[in-house]
This record gives sequence, C-alpha cells and structure tokens, in this order.
Amino acid sequence: MAGQCELPLVDGAARLGITPEALRKRLQRGSLDGCKRDGEWYVWLDEQQDTRQDGGRPAGQTEGRVVVTPALIEDALERTGARYMADLDTLFTRVSRLYEDQLAAKDALIDELRRRAEQAEQERAALSAQLAAGRQDAVSSRLDTQPEVSPRPPWWRRWWAHVL
Repeated sequence: MAGQCELPLVDGAARLGITPEALRKRLQRGSLDGCKRDGEWYVWLDEQQDTRQDGGRPAGQTEGRVVVTPALIEDALERTGARYMADLDTLFTRVSRLYEDQLAAKDALIDELRRRAEQAEQERAALSAQLAAGRQDAVSSRLDTQPEVSPRPPWWRRWWAHVL
C-alpha cells in the first residue's frame, strides 16, 4: 500500500498517542485497517501524515501516564464547584417558581371556598326564614284540621297483649 506503513499494535498506538486497548477498539470498529499475523496485530497507518489527534502528546501526559499536579486538581475542583453551583442555582430557581405557583393556586382555592361558604350561608338564612314562616302556617293549619288521635300503646303491651 503506497504511503502507508504496517506497524505492530503497540507501536501504532504510541504513534497515534493512544493506548493499545483504544487502538484495538478502533480496529474492531473498523475505523482503522489492520491484520493479525502470527498471533500479533498490525495496523496500517499513513506515513506522511502525523496521525496524532492533537499533533502531540496530550497535556499532563508522559509516556501514557497522567501527571497530576496540584494546579490540575485545583482547576478541576473549581470547574466542578462552578458546575454544582450553577446546577443548584437552577434548581433553586425552579423550586421557588413551583412554590410560588402552588401558593397562588392555594390562595385561589381559598377564595373560591370562602365565596361558596358565604353563598351557602345566605341560602341557609333564606331557607331558615322560609321554614320559620312555613312552620307557623303549618302548625296553625294542623291544629285546625287534625283530629285527636289516641296515643299508641307501648311495644311491650302490643307484644304481650295476649298474655296479659
């Protein structure tokens, strides 16, 4: 293949600036060409082109290892803290808005119930007045039209009447 060289998997990974496991995955996915000979994988890479993704080794890496410095840790903590604060602020704003909406709905419901209670009280007063006026008429008409009825005997006398 013109312009391409065949490299062992480990050398190809070093040239690309990735781990051998990552290069195996690329071969498995088919994003790079390679073959297996005598139990060892070889990868085909372009000779003229620098195939590193960033043109060099990633910052903070030496020979496949990450060098952790206090500055990197502090920077990561600051970014993480800023993200958490932004997320908390967003959540606080949403909860506050929901709380205000719930309070407004509660106030509207209380106003509606108060209005209904006042209306029911007015209806009760009107019905009480009608009932009082109707009772006076009903009592006077009953007294005039109903004959005297003898009181009914108690239950025990009715049940035991044949024995007594």
